[in-house]
Amino acid sequence: MFVILLNQILIVAFAGCVLWAAVGDMRRFTIPNRLVGAIATLWVGYAILGVATGVSFSHVALAAGFGVGAFALGVVLFMGRLIGGGDVKLFAAVALWAGPQLAMPLAMTTLICGGALALAYLALRTARNMAAVTVPGVAVPSFGAALL
Repeated sequence: MFVILLNQILIVAFAGCVLWAAVGDMRRFTIPNRLVGAIATLWVGYAILGVATGVSFSHVALAAGFGVGAFALGVVLFMGRLIGGGDVKLFAAVALWAGPQLAMPLAMTTLICGGALALAYLALRTARNMAAVTVPGVAVPSFGAALL
């Protein structure tokens, strides 16, 4: 009973950290290292609890390998200036939790949502630039304010 409760607490804490990171990233375009570290640390606790309750060590090692692979792919995308460094860190930390069985849903959801946010940002920036050129004194709200 205690193990199930602890497991659920770790999952809720993970979800809270990811939500905090998402809101912070939308508002300030930064994801703090300590928040990504907390997500990864929560996964370590979750993995230890899983192994203690019967999850195979190979499954945990595979999830860790997937997180490392996600980080490596993210570094390549970062070097190509396609995504930010905070996005790389957060994706790798969340990939630990997803593991190989949820790799494709995680990648597709990230791709679709990230693409939609990028298009919204570009549209808002274009609208702001057009308003500044055509109507002096008209201020288009910032990206974060427009989303909230």
